[in-house]
Amino acid sequence: MFRLAGFLSVLAMVCVFARADTATFTPDKDTTLFQTTSNFSDGAGQAIYAGRTGQSTTSLQIRRGLLHFNISSIPAGANITAATLRLTAENRGQNGDRTMTLHKLLQDWGQGSSTGGGSGGGMGGNAGLNDATWVYRFYNPTSPSSGPQWSTLGGSFDAASSSSATCPNLGGNFTFTGNSASKMVADIRAWLADPTNNFGWELSGDETTSYTAKRIYSREWPTVAQRPTLTITYAVPEPSSLLLIGAIAGLMSCRRRM
Repeated sequence: MFRLAGFLSVLAMVCVFARADTATFTPDKDTTLFQTTSNFSDGAGQAIYAGRTGQSTTSLQIRRGLLHFNISSIPAGANITAATLRLTAENRGQNGDRTMTLHKLLQDWGQGSSTGGGSGGGMGGNAGLNDATWVYRFYNPTSPSSGPQWSTLGGSFDAASSSSATCPNLGGNFTFTGNSASKMVADIRAWLADPTNNFGWELSGDETTSYTAKRIYSREWPTVAQRPTLTITYAVPEPSSLLLIGAIAGLMSCRRRM
């Protein structure tokens, strides 16, 4: 009994030496998928779009954003405890508060140098080399059929939402949050465990009704403070904690031999 009590008290000390920290990231690529087979994109545009426009043809209305973050600077062995993704929407159209969702992407994709046409880029522009489009993950303008396609048009993603947030009617900041038990944090843990499967998230808006699309500032937006920001909270054991764990293991082994 005394052995067990001593062991538990040492473990409690070890927990104290786990250092909590945060890391903040902006996307290393982001873009918009435009619902069309004409291969439009907006890789270098200053905004991404999500939701449904009011185009006369319903098969051309949907917009979905893609965001990817390189999180490789988080230390190996870190325990992810929370995450927030802050986006900033433009005050544009005042089409009501709209729920937006994040979905983990299941295939890799690219960002090229295309820029959108129309009002503010919301109509998209001709896709360039390696741009992601509604059909293609990496578009090849000289030989379109040679480019790898999405397994599902409009992006291949996990149907289960990783997180949701309300984009405000008048624009401004809105935030997706995830605690240690959330799918959002589970996505990040999976990406840390296997970076080759980190394809980022797809951002979906209200696709049930026309005139719901939101314009959200991208990583190319000139005001740094309004670009997408992913903040990850994690804990890493201090070296002293690891030494204590090793000492405990050695002590218990010696006691067993005795």
